[in-house]
Amino acid sequence: MLKIVTSNLILCLATCILLSCQSKRGSEETSVDANKLLELTGKILIYGPDVDATTCEVFGQCDCCAGHYIFINESEFIAIDYCEADQTYWKGTYKTNNNIVSLHVKELVVDRTSNWPAEDDEAGIEEMSYTLTERKVDPVTITLTLQQCEKNILFEVDSQETPFAALDKNTQFSDVVDRMKQHGVWALLGLKE
Repeated sequence: MLKIVTSNLILCLATCILLSCQSKRGSEETSVDANKLLELTGKILIYGPDVDATTCEVFGQCDCCAGHYIFINESEFIAIDYCEADQTYWKGTYKTNNNIVSLHVKELVVDRTSNWPAEDDEAGIEEMSYTLTERKVDPVTITLTLQQCEKNILFEVDSQETPFAALDKNTQFSDVVDRMKQHGVWALLGLKE
């Protein structure tokens, strides 16, 4: 009888030890993953008003309600607002702290406005052209808070219009940077090659 009680006690203790080790390992993996998630250099987040609960992908099914945060190095980012064929580029700095990313948008903004071909150009001779203009705005801080999501990096944004941001898996960082350089936006924002 004593052998059975001792055997059961040892089995119970071994099970408890194994379970406690497994939960510790799981929490360490989670914290390492959270730290890696906030390594943003070279990444692009898409922001918008809607999120797919299954895939954790963010989107905006409207003309002027989505954009990108482009993290160009360890401290600088560019936000791009898309509105039909037009774009607005905002430059700023960012810092990460625990599960929070603070974006500090500076005063200089570059607008890339499309000059639509004349309506009477039925032959399609005129090509669409763009105008770049610089303007000053009041600096603003945007806060992104990392949320639990198994399928993607997902942030809650402190914005009524675009409350979500997630890693954009369909847009290449180098393509976006090359396009900004080709269009002259990169230089107007004061960024170096």
